[in-house]
Amino acid sequence: MLTANPLATLLNPGFTAGRNIMRNVFLDPTGREMYLNWDEVAIEAVRTLRVAIGHDLDDPRLTDLVGGLSLKSDDFRRLWGRQEIHEKTIGHKHFNNPFVGPIALEYESLTISGSQAKRCRSVAPNPAAPTN
Repeated sequence: MLTANPLATLLNPGFTAGRNIMRNVFLDPTGREMYLNWDEVAIEAVRTLRVAIGHDLDDPRLTDLVGGLSLKSDDFRRLWGRQEIHEKTIGHKHFNNPFVGPIALEYESLTISGSQAKRCRSVAPNPAAPTN
């Protein structure tokens, strides 16, 4: 996470600048509790990581990330082994926020020009969406 506004960080502490969302999803127990649709979020995260790395397989930070997640998370290892690639640019996430309870949000993710790995994500509430 390169940057996040205070509201995003309040929504999910994993959205704090300097944190790694993959580690948050797969290794942080509170990360798993935060997402009401965790299975869907996990699948999307792994597929999107594969898109983001592209052909840069020799990046030592990537090797460390994938290696560490593979050693510490059976779920990550299983999903990574499926070798699925898919960039999802719009969708929804269902959070279990400690301040407001269940909340459904819609998002749109845009790739920053000149960088396949950097994205800007816009998130907005969807009061009509079910929260489970």
